[in-house]
Amino acid sequence: MESTYVDVPLNNLQRFIQLHKKVTDLSQGEDRTVQGHWVYRHWYGSGAIILIYDEYNSAQDAIHYNFNEAYKKT
Repeated sequence: MESTYVDVPLNNLQRFIQLHKKVTDLSQGEDRTVQGHWVYRHWYGSGAIILIYDEYNSAQDAIHYNFNEAYKKT
């Protein structure tokens, strides 16, 4: 599992979700090794952040997945 924390102000949250969905949809394909993907608004420390989880079948799948290559094939 890979976790990514992103600091997105509340007033930009809707735009972030739109752009994140667009990029995620563009990266779909045969070479994609991500098995699950979740986006949460999470309270951490001093305030709210966005937490993105990507789930893989193995550590090797996570290492070998190359978003940039998947994106170029679209």
